[in-house]
Amino acid sequence: MYKIYTHEEIEKLFTPREKELDSETLNKLPIKDETYLQFLKKYDGYELGTDMQLNSYEQAVDENDNMRECSDDEGSEDDFNAADKLWTVATDGQGNQWLLNLETNEIMFNHHHNYHYDFEYIDRMKIDFKQMLQLGTLMEQFDEHALEETEGHITKFVEAINNISPTLSDLYPYQGSIYKLGGASYNKICNWKFNYRRDRIFDELDNMPVANKKYNIYLQNYKACELNSDMILQDYEQALESNEYIQKNYEDLSKKVWLFARSGQGDEWFIYINTGKVLFYDHNQGEYPEGKFIEMGISFKRFVKLGYMIKIFEDAEKGYFKQDLIDAMNSLSEGLFDLYPYEIVNQ
Repeated sequence: MYKIYTHEEIEKLFTPREKELDSETLNKLPIKDETYLQFLKKYDGYELGTDMQLNSYEQAVDENDNMRECSDDEGSEDDFNAADKLWTVATDGQGNQWLLNLETNEIMFNHHHNYHYDFEYIDRMKIDFKQMLQLGTLMEQFDEHALEETEGHITKFVEAINNISPTLSDLYPYQGSIYKLGGASYNKICNWKFNYRRDRIFDELDNMPVANKKYNIYLQNYKACELNSDMILQDYEQALESNEYIQKNYEDLSKKVWLFARSGQGDEWFIYINTGKVLFYDHNQGEYPEGKFIEMGISFKRFVKLGYMIKIFEDAEKGYFKQDLIDAMNSLSEGLFDLYPYEIVNQ
């Protein structure tokens, strides 16, 4: 599905300059990477996909001059300037830059909001210029597969770029297009999903029997949140109202479980008060009969990760293989995919 091109194959894609750069011009450049110097000498700029547009010599010099002007700090004691250490190899049309580290020949990536070139916020890609070109050709193929909605193209893209460099998918700057089903931490998921903070933050929660720390932090800080259409977290007020009803009508049950989420179909998700484990209840069973709750074998934290995985898979337009989802879900709890009560499909 994805082909990793050799450097010789990639060179055939480029457009030769009308006149090659002479040795005197090349020798004035602060660049040690011979492969990149040969590119500047022989070729014009080239677009390797929308997110990697290689600069010609003239464009690169202009970019370097702009970098020097933007990062110039007259008050700096050591007279540091990023343009003495970095060279803009390519841009992405959004203001982000692919940079060459002039000391190490390593490719780096600078996000457009870091316009003063603070090194703390410039990402090391752990690849060289040749590998960057290989990545660019894979990015171009990725765009084509995404348009065609090729099944499993995200999975195969991640595998392909990791064949260039083992951790490249973790460093890849456009993570939004390749969210890995099981790869995000709980905190990253919260930052991504819990967009709506409460106007009033609770220091303490009244009438809250559940001792699960992650769940209580969610209630204290956030409004209701839809992880996916079948996993909709209630906020503090909604949870109190739901559980007051259960306490009034099913007192014994209310001492064991706490309703914390619903599905769009009216089904319900509970937490065991003592253990913090998640349960599922199918509303088609009617009023809560004994023994008809499905134990999912996960905590609130893993419930949130599960919702994230499913949402990413559903929105990926055939970008993943179904086995990726099965493996990711079962990594949370053995057999979780088979326990999950809903069919999961790409939209």
